[in-house]
Amino acid sequence: MKFILQIAKWGIVVWLLYPLYNPVHGMRDFVQVTVGIFLFVIFIFQLLYREIIEGRHRKRDPKSELLHLVGITLVIAGIIAIVIFVIGMYVMQVGQMLTSPE
Repeated sequence: MKFILQIAKWGIVVWLLYPLYNPVHGMRDFVQVTVGIFLFVIFIFQLLYREIIEGRHRKRDPKSELLHLVGITLVIAGIIAIVIFVIGMYVMQVGQMLTSPE
């Protein structure tokens, strides 16, 4: 059940961030994307807290713990880099739409 809840939670974030890929409605898209980014940041830090802080109470050998920490950090950094790239592409697209003569 927790797995389905996690998928639904991230599905909502993807839906909220969809206007970054295909902007249609102007201000409504801006509000939707803002809420999506806000939830994305909250969920990423919740994941960090759960995996790193609460994960220390599990019994693991130090090498496994280090590998887990590096892996989680790389995955989260990759996700953040992708989101920043998509936002940058969106800003460039909107800038081109605003400056192009019609």
